[in-house]
Amino acid sequence: MVGKRVTGVDLKMCPPRFQLWDNSTRVSTLFRLTFIKIIPVQQIMIKKQLIFILVVLFLAACADNTPVIGPYPKTGMASWYSAKITATGERFDGNDLTCAMRRTDFGKRYKVCNTADNKCVIVRHNNFGPAKRFYGKGRIIDLSRAAFSRIADLKEGIVGVTIEEE
Repeated sequence: MVGKRVTGVDLKMCPPRFQLWDNSTRVSTLFRLTFIKIIPVQQIMIKKQLIFILVVLFLAACADNTPVIGPYPKTGMASWYSAKITATGERFDGNDLTCAMRRTDFGKRYKVCNTADNKCVIVRHNNFGPAKRFYGKGRIIDLSRAAFSRIADLKEGIVGVTIEEE
């Protein structure tokens, strides 16, 4: 068929990969136009998929969800935080007495005491945190706004605390 005239279309003018073995000029022209458009779209989709996979792998490598191995520190720094949803899946409420620790024993209760004035609060562990970069600097617990306000002034931001399991 290559080089043979098919209903007024000279197939010598078409590259071999675009040639059609059909007697209809309309079909062969339509095929050539759609085929030429499909290849770049498929290549773009493959590139987008590869970029997506690379981004997911990068974010997974940067994950900040590794719990503390070994005994959890009893003394350190505490701050208050806010969130939308906690690690347990419940909606965060800043008025609840809750905390975030780098442990996965959600539901346990802890007694958190300010080392400066011995004010204490009992909080329920329902979230994961503080971030690894802050934990490395001595921050061992993040408290909800209500819990932090019971042991210190919110303007302080960070206070020294001791933690005991209830």
